[in-house]
Amino acid sequence: MKSKKIPLTYLLITNIIISFYHVLIMLQLIDYKMVWGGKLHSKSEMFQFESISLFVNSIILVILLIDFKRNINRKWIKIVYWILAILFTLNTLGNSLSINFYEKLIFAPITFISSISCLMLISHKRKLTNQN
Repeated sequence: MKSKKIPLTYLLITNIIISFYHVLIMLQLIDYKMVWGGKLHSKSEMFQFESISLFVNSIILVILLIDFKRNINRKWIKIVYWILAILFTLNTLGNSLSINFYEKLIFAPITFISSISCLMLISHKRKLTNQN
């Protein structure tokens, strides 16, 4: 792959949109039954799960922004992208098995493409002169 720009941009944009979606859920503008496989039973559960989700999304966003702006250590970032690829793959499976139609229809493909994007970033090679 010649450029990491396309998969990295996709991951940045989807992460921002998904984070905004989770904020809307926490503000109760979107029903919390639309996430987590429809298995949340109370608002307190929703706030716990959504807080964790926003925290994880924030960490992912920071990592993506760092990789977008700088040439960082390839060993370190490949490990991070492997972890994210596994996380997105598991999330795809969870979304596919959800009782919520929208999680299956919308979020399963998004997390699948996110996983593929991480794999593309893992396989990206920089010029030897820039490699850390």
